[in-house]
Amino acid sequence: MFEHDAILNNDLLDYIASRTKYAAYEKMFNQIMNRLKRKNAPIDFLVQYYQFGKHPQEVFSNFIKWSNEQSWQIINEHNNEDEKQILQEAWFKYCDTTTDIQNQWINENYSFLSSRVENISLQKIKELITNCKFTKIDNNNSNLLNEVIEHCCYIINTENLCIIINHLNNSNDVNPNNLNLTRITNTQNFAFINYIKSKFSDVFICFSTLCKDESPDNILYIINNESITSEQKISYLKGQQNLINDFPDNNEESMDITLKSMIIAPTWKNIEFYFNNKKEITDELLKYINHFHSELESKCPEDIKSKDALFKELLGTNKLDINAYHSICKAFDNKFDGNKELKLLEIKRLSILIECDKIVFSEKNNEIMRGTSVYPDYLIHYHKELIDNSDNALNIDANCAIKLLASEKISSQEKRKIITKLSLPIISESPILANRIIEILLDIDDISID
Repeated sequence: MFEHDAILNNDLLDYIASRTKYAAYEKMFNQIMNRLKRKNAPIDFLVQYYQFGKHPQEVFSNFIKWSNEQSWQIINEHNNEDEKQILQEAWFKYCDTTTDIQNQWINENYSFLSSRVENISLQKIKELITNCKFTKIDNNNSNLLNEVIEHCCYIINTENLCIIINHLNNSNDVNPNNLNLTRITNTQNFAFINYIKSKFSDVFICFSTLCKDESPDNILYIINNESITSEQKISYLKGQQNLINDFPDNNEESMDITLKSMIIAPTWKNIEFYFNNKKEITDELLKYINHFHSELESKCPEDIKSKDALFKELLGTNKLDINAYHSICKAFDNKFDGNKELKLLEIKRLSILIECDKIVFSEKNNEIMRGTSVYPDYLIHYHKELIDNSDNALNIDANCAIKLLASEKISSQEKRKIITKLSLPIISESPILANRIIEILLDIDDISID
């Protein structure tokens, strides 16, 4: 009788399974089960027995204990997909242990479990996922997802991270285009945050390169993290909206990353710190100053001990971009007086120094400026000092004199005084200058020339 599949009957199996404490019935129970423990077994019977039978636990426990791997294989070879999923549910519900084979299947089928929590039970699923790492999670069951987060049962990838953050925040705001460390730490879920930081090199590559709103604390964490390269840090941190106030004080590499990323507040204190550490104005510091030149227009404080050195290094060379040079010039109240650096400056930089009153009127500077094309501009800027300090004839050529007398910055009375200090030879040699002098004299009453 037990040699044919016809023995597979729900009522009969219910009756026998309820009496297995008796040896005779236990033997019959095993004989019925043997019809299912073979290749090409009619496991569709197991499907309907799981759904309608009264002792599915006894039946499936026996089936699974016969052979963990073979019972799983028989189920997975079943050609009816709906029935296969019912049997998989039963298998997980009544199994005592899982092997790597089932664990791998679980890793790749989170949605299967999340949609069957009520059938299998949350407690049983918690036992099943102990050694699992889900490749793709979902938010179909909050209780299950909380367990997955608490026990770090997921692989690090962009989709999983977004699902977890949105679940913890009870929102749907985070997506691959704005995923970053700040959105992770804002969840305030320590299990999640600690796991993320323990796997930071894997997490880092999931962060969006489009979103630039990392918090200052997280910027510092990224700078100091040892699991990613300096190049990765600089590439990611460039363009961040938030800036850190001070350089990290742990090592020089972190300091270089900070400056190259342009994520430290543009203050003279920070510039001095970097300058003193490097003992020079490096190319990277120049790039930083060029980038933040507008913010650095504010006065360089008196408590900056390297102020004089910075003034000479930045404004006594042609290294800064011209716009940055003009901005930085406004930040200093220092002045050049006979410095050799002036001789090497481009004309446009000399013009800026004159405009910003950074070259004093002195004999030393007169000698340096006399050989440049901006000498007339220098004299026009300091024309009051020129008039007051020139007892003898002015040592200027006709072209310089013409520019002085044409300047709108010099009043008619002041031009008259300049005329009195011009030497007759340069006047007589330049008809243009002579005509300009006549025009001025005709516009002025009560003038005499010795």
